[in-house]
Amino acid sequence: MKPVLTFISGLAGIVKKKGPAATILAILLAILLYWNAALINDKYSFFKREVKAEIKQEHTNEINETIKNSIDADFRINKILNEILIRFDADRVYVTLYHNGGTFPSGIPFIKATQTYEVDQRGIASKIRDYQQLPISVFAYWNKAVILKKIMNYYDVEDLADRDASSYEMLREKGAKSFTMIGLYDNNDIPLGFLGIEHVREQYNADSTDIKVLKRDAIYISSLLY
Repeated sequence: MKPVLTFISGLAGIVKKKGPAATILAILLAILLYWNAALINDKYSFFKREVKAEIKQEHTNEINETIKNSIDADFRINKILNEILIRFDADRVYVTLYHNGGTFPSGIPFIKATQTYEVDQRGIASKIRDYQQLPISVFAYWNKAVILKKIMNYYDVEDLADRDASSYEMLREKGAKSFTMIGLYDNNDIPLGFLGIEHVREQYNADSTDIKVLKRDAIYISSLLY
């Protein structure tokens, strides 16, 4: 708009020198230029609104797609956990994931672990709410197995008592008599967390066939987590 106003000022100077005819012509030109500038400004404003609306819609679509994918992954994970529960005649099957827990006052980051999925047999108490935002040190023995890609498979949880008192007490508190755990990893073999299976009613001996199937299931679950 500033160039238009400058032009109008120039026309005003011409009007003083050229008389009535020049005045009318100058006024008409000024009106025409002002209208044209206003039209351009309106088109630019409309274009800006259209671009903003398009960006907002794209962002909304991305969010909706993310939510849809998350819901789909949750459904698939819970489905496979229920299949494991039935196949192993287990009482509790769950997924625990590592995540950023913040930083210490010194600035050093620390990692936490949260149980994100759990399925249980009827009559077996869910423990998922008790295992949220826990320091990974709580699972020190399990973490070592995950890092070394070793499967923890205990027919009798009592065998853990002399190896890791923390793990033993944790499983005993949940009423577990047998316990199996396998790590979950991304494409670069970075640990994501672990899959746990507990038998509360009776002990269970997971054989080599069970472990083979469990490895396949763990890979499938891992693929849904990243």
